[in-house]
Amino acid sequence: MNATEARSPTRRTGFTIVEVLVSLVIVTVGLLGMAGASALSVRSAREAARESAALARAAHRLALLRSAGCAGPAVGSVDDRPTGMLESWSVGSAGAGFAPIAVRVEWGVTVSRRRAARQLNLLGAVQC
Repeated sequence: MNATEARSPTRRTGFTIVEVLVSLVIVTVGLLGMAGASALSVRSAREAARESAALARAAHRLALLRSAGCAGPAVGSVDDRPTGMLESWSVGSAGAGFAPIAVRVEWGVTVSRRRAARQLNLLGAVQC
């Protein structure tokens, strides 16, 4: 055995504490990004479900008004507190054998911790 072999430190295998800390930071940033993305997708899915429900309500109201014909109610509204939706509609005066129908559904959503109003408008006509 020569002198250089006797003085060389033993080679250790494994990771240093710096490598472990850097990898933990990288994994943590990735997990936080995934959590933020999943929260955003849940919020978007909830908004899409509310908009779909509003569209279904408006289409149903439009069908009811069409089936009532020109003798149906000219103006009206329904406030559905459990769902937070407000429906309003109007049937215009008949001209050229048709009366215009306007249906509006409003609901609230939370955007950046603030309440905001959304609305959906459907237009149609009923034959008189």
